[in-house]
Amino acid sequence: YRPEIWRYAAGLALPLIPHFLATVLLTNTDRIMIGRICGQEKVAIYAVAANLGTIMQIIVNSTNAAVNPWIYRTMERRNHGALRKGTNLLYGMMALLTMAPTLLGTLYIRWFMKASYQAAIPMIGIIAASSFFIYLYTIFFVMELYYEKTVYSSIASVAAAALNVALNYIGISLFGYVAAAYTTLICYVFLSAAHYLFLRKTCAAKGTPVSELVNLKLVLGLGIAVIAIAIATSRL
Repeated sequence: YRPEIWRYAAGLALPLIPHFLATVLLTNTDRIMIGRICGQEKVAIYAVAANLGTIMQIIVNSTNAAVNPWIYRTMERRNHGALRKGTNLLYGMMALLTMAPTLLGTLYIRWFMKASYQAAIPMIGIIAASSFFIYLYTIFFVMELYYEKTVYSSIASVAAAALNVALNYIGISLFGYVAAAYTTLICYVFLSAAHYLFLRKTCAAKGTPVSELVNLKLVLGLGIAVIAIAIATSRL
C-alpha cells in the first residue's frame, strides 16, 4: 500500500465518473423523452434511425483503440507535427465515412422495412453527422488525459448532458420526435467545442500552442461540411 499512488489514481480517475455517467445520459435521454412525450411507437421509428446512424460508432471506437497509444507516444516525444498530420488524416477519413450510414441506412429501410419506418430516413444523416463530432471530442479528450486534466472532461460532458435534456424537452414538445436527432447533433457539436476550449486552456498552461496539436481551420471546415451534407440529405 502506497498512499501517494492511491491519491494520484483517485485524483485522476474520480472526476471521470461524472463524465461517463453524463455520456450514458447523453446517449439515452432522447429515447426516454420521446417515449414520454410522443409515445413508444415514435421511439421505435427513432431507434431505427439512431441505430443505423450510429453504425459509425463501431469504426470510431475501434479506431480510437488503435490510435490512442500512438497519440500518447507522439505527445510524450513532443512530435507535434506528426500528431497534427496524423489526426488531420483521421478527421478527413471520419468526415467521409459519416456519409456511408446515410446512404446504406436509407437503402436498408426502403428495401427491408415496413412503410411505417420510412419516417426514420430523414434522421439518419443528422444522427450520423454526430459520429464525426464524437470522434473529434474523443481525440481532444485523449489529449486532455495525457495532461491529466480529467476535471475538464467531466465539466464538458455534464454540461452537454444538461443541454441535451433541455433541448429535447423543448424541441420534442414543439416539433415532435424528429427534433431529437437535431438536438443530438447540437450537443455533440457543443461537446467538441467545449473540449477544444479546455484543451487550448490546458496547452496554454503547459506552454504548448494548441495549434501544434489541432488544425482548427481544417476541423471547422470539415465540421461545417458534415453538417451541411447531413441537413441536405435529410431533405431529400
